[in-house]
Amino acid sequence: MKNLILVVTLCLLGFVNDAFAQMDVVDWSVNTDLISENEALVIFTATIDDGWKLYSQHTEEGGPLPTQIQFEGIIGLELVGEITESDNVKKDFSDLFEINVTSFKDKATFTQKVKLSDTSNVMLAKIRYMACDGLKCIPPTTEEFKVEF
Repeated sequence: MKNLILVVTLCLLGFVNDAFAQMDVVDWSVNTDLISENEALVIFTATIDDGWKLYSQHTEEGGPLPTQIQFEGIIGLELVGEITESDNVKKDFSDLFEINVTSFKDKATFTQKVKLSDTSNVMLAKIRYMACDGLKCIPPTTEEFKVEF
């Protein structure tokens, strides 16, 4: 409960502190890579501002919001396996959250393998994430991408 109150307080402080200047500390892009005639990779890349951390999908409960990627409106595609993360992830103790957190600095990639069909291949991806700099956090933010092949 203590950690939940801390997360909410940090989010609110971050929101109030930055109310007059929109903070964009993580820039997202999406690319596709055809790996065979009927398979491709969807690669989400996060470029993270200096001093900030983006949190892994595999963050412990009681800490920051883990990065979440959801797919909707899937037409002609089949998701293959789980989303993988780049290997530059670090796990260390956070004084802010008082637990071990798994995070990225500078850059992170999240990759989903898909199977393509002979028809239209399209989906909507929603990425929900949180970033902190050691003193404050941006409120949970959602980015949306239309992915087409």
